[in-house]
Amino acid sequence: MKLYDFPLSPSPRRAQAGRQVALAFRVGGSVLELPVIVGDNVEQGQVVARLDPAPYQAQVNRAQAELAAAAAAYKNASAQYARVAELVRKGTYSRAQGDQAKADNDTAAATVTATEAALKTAKLNLQLTVCRCEPDFIDK
Repeated sequence: MKLYDFPLSPSPRRAQAGRQVALAFRVGGSVLELPVIVGDNVEQGQVVARLDPAPYQAQVNRAQAELAAAAAAYKNASAQYARVAELVRKGTYSRAQGDQAKADNDTAAATVTATEAALKTAKLNLQLTVCRCEPDFIDK
């Protein structure tokens, strides 16, 4: 199967494209590699272009670090909330202090959820630096 097909035009010195496929990335960046050229045979799933993944790998690394920090903060907030809840139950701490500890715990849990989403997005963007031949690129 060919990504591009070039039948000869009436003049034997000129080739014309039989089919052109516009390729586009869903993320921006500098083109690092174009492993195929016009007229090459391509298979479904074959890499046809690559962007420099370095900025996107850095985003993944940053998101992983932020998730680790958020998870540690959540673990601490959960332990603090458990201690404060017990002290509120005993009457040593006020309900307001218990409410604040619960709010801190809930905020830390939400931060973990947000950083997990950021990591998922960063990983997806990294994957999108590779353009592969899709079934609709191929002449049937």
